[in-house]
Amino acid sequence: MKAKTLSTPLKASIIILNYFGEKVIEETINSVLNQNYPQNQYEILVPDNASKDKSLEILNTLSKKYPQIKVLPFKKNYGFAGGNGRALKEAKGEYIILLNNDCLADSNWLKKLIKCADKDKKIFSVSSKVLIYPRYFTISFKKKNLLNKCKLSNSKLLRFGKEDHLKIPFKKQGDNYYIDIPFEKNNDNKLDIELEFSIGKDIQPIINEDIKVDINRIKKTKSLVVYKLVIDVKNKIFQKGSFNKIQNAGSIIFQDGYGRDIGATVKSHHGDYEKDFGQYDYDREVYSTCGAASLYRRSIINKIGFLTDDFFMYYEDTEISERARLAGYKNMYCHQAIARHLHALSSKEWSPFFIYQTEKGRLLHIFYHFPKNVFLKQYYNFFKASLLRIGHNFIFNRQHLSKDIQYINASTYFIKNIFYLLRRRKTLNKNNVVSVDNFYKQILSGIWIN
Repeated sequence: MKAKTLSTPLKASIIILNYFGEKVIEETINSVLNQNYPQNQYEILVPDNASKDKSLEILNTLSKKYPQIKVLPFKKNYGFAGGNGRALKEAKGEYIILLNNDCLADSNWLKKLIKCADKDKKIFSVSSKVLIYPRYFTISFKKKNLLNKCKLSNSKLLRFGKEDHLKIPFKKQGDNYYIDIPFEKNNDNKLDIELEFSIGKDIQPIINEDIKVDINRIKKTKSLVVYKLVIDVKNKIFQKGSFNKIQNAGSIIFQDGYGRDIGATVKSHHGDYEKDFGQYDYDREVYSTCGAASLYRRSIINKIGFLTDDFFMYYEDTEISERARLAGYKNMYCHQAIARHLHALSSKEWSPFFIYQTEKGRLLHIFYHFPKNVFLKQYYNFFKASLLRIGHNFIFNRQHLSKDIQYINASTYFIKNIFYLLRRRKTLNKNNVVSVDNFYKQILSGIWIN
């Protein structure tokens, strides 16, 4: 890869917000440098939210090697909205493109995003097809044993060092357990998977007989037995039977303001993602754009503003998509712009922090862009449920109180800041050409749910 000198005007400014990304940031940047797009037509800005790991050391080394990389170290953590917003001040591109520091962009990603945006000046944002980073292969077991847990013990995925990538969720269905095993298609040769059962009977996975699986019992007690499975990943049949999972193919919002990635499935706080069999392989207009890998038109940002610091993280991409739509612009999804995401690397889902930011973010975008009576109803229901939850768990389950208090904190945020928020709502909606009532009627109609 030869470094090229930047020329102006630039077509795109790619902002990769970093926070404790030492294990992933170099691979992410390399995926951007390897784009099938002229390097002298885009720049890479890397704002760093006061990481305390080796991120800055890695970034400074890369910036010395490649002049199109500019590192922006911050002395504090400004969150997703604040960090990207501050980087915008340094950006020179016609398009502003956000990419999470744990996303790897396919080689044609940038070209496809720009091609889609260039079709219509009314397009404000373009969302990528975001796949979960690993590929998967499903195996199953007869439910004669009680499976307690399953984890990877040997895979190139382990280099990312997150417990979420070691544990493998499994599903019970009928007489079987089903396990989607993650792996790296190009880097893994063999996978080691450990399975812990409560009853020590022999196990046999239900898998194509042409795929070699070695099964070894590595631990046994009176109450449990642990087996290690070794699978040949390079087997052609294994590769052919593997599949991608979709994290986001655009985003939708429901009438209560909760959002969902198209492609994601959630049940009882346990998330999974749809198998990709081409069901979203067409470009279309969507309700909102996912900020993990997204393009925004600079000329419209100059008119309506960018991400607002009122959102530390979560729902800020929803809010700006709504602001653009209310001002008469479009949000699009481009199925050929593919990025692969190591999901939730920076924050743990359903942690106290996650609960506070998501619930506050949901109520905040409703406050700004939904009819007032909708906000009041949702706020009342949320505050009431929060009080009941904390009261119940104070008596019966105090270990959840650290999480429960975050629901109360999200509620009181609006009481403490109501005068500021009223002024802010007026400012954010000054460019509206669509009434909030008609905007909300579109949500109720279900046209964005597909």
